[in-house]
Amino acid sequence: MIALADLHIGRLTLRGSATAIAHARATLPPALARARWPDEEAILVVRRIAVGGTGTELPARAAALAGQLAGRAVDPWTPGADGAEVVRFRDARDYRACLVRDLLAGTAARRWLWRHRAALLAHPTATALAELLGEDALALPALLEHPPLRACLPTLWCRLDAAAARSLLRAIGAATGWHGAISDALASRAAEAAGSGADLMTEAQTHHERISGDEIRPGPEPGPSPPPTGPAATRAGSPRRPAP
Repeated sequence: MIALADLHIGRLTLRGSATAIAHARATLPPALARARWPDEEAILVVRRIAVGGTGTELPARAAALAGQLAGRAVDPWTPGADGAEVVRFRDARDYRACLVRDLLAGTAARRWLWRHRAALLAHPTATALAELLGEDALALPALLEHPPLRACLPTLWCRLDAAAARSLLRAIGAATGWHGAISDALASRAAEAAGSGADLMTEAQTHHERISGDEIRPGPEPGPSPPPTGPAATRAGSPRRPAP
C-alpha cells in the first residue's frame, strides 16, 4: 500500500455509462494505492493496465493486476526495460540518475518509461537537466555519487549552459537557505563580466586610435642630385696632358 499522493496516473480511459465511469473514476485511485506495491523507497512505472468489468468490479481488478505486474518489474538500467510492462527504480535517486543518463544520451523522449515527464522533456536538454537536478537540491551530492551516473558527469557539466547553471544554483540556494548569498554572487559575477567587456572595448578603441595616429605621411618629392664636389670630382673633370 502506498499513499494516494504518491500515485500518479498519466492517462485514464474509461468506457461505459456515465454512472459507471463516475464510480470507477472515484474509486480506482484508492484501490490502486492499496495494491501490493514494493517497499516505500522503490518507484514503479507501469506502462499499461487494461481490465474490464462493471464499475464496481473494475477498481479491484485493476489493483490485482497492478500487484501482479509489480512482481515482474524490470531494472530500468537494463536493455530489457524498453520492452517491459513495468520498471522498478530502487529509490528517487536511482530514478533521477537514470533520467539524467537518458537525457544526456538523447534517448529520454523515445522511452515509454518517461512519458509521464513530457513537460520536462519539452525543454531543451540543458534546461531539463537543471530542472531535474533542482527537484531535490539537498540530495544532489548523493545523486552525483550514484555509481551508474559517475561516468556521465563530465558530459553533464559540459551540457549545462550558463542559464541552466544559474537556474540550478538558485534551486540550491532556495533549498539550503543560501539564496541571498548565491544571488549576490551571481550578480557580482555578472557585473565583473560586464566590466571586463567594457575594458576590452576601451582597449580595442585606444589601440585603433593609436594605429590611426601613427599613419605614414608622404614627404617632399626628391629633387635632382647635386653635382659632385671634392678632389675626386676635380680630377675627373681636369683635361689630360698630352704625352711627351
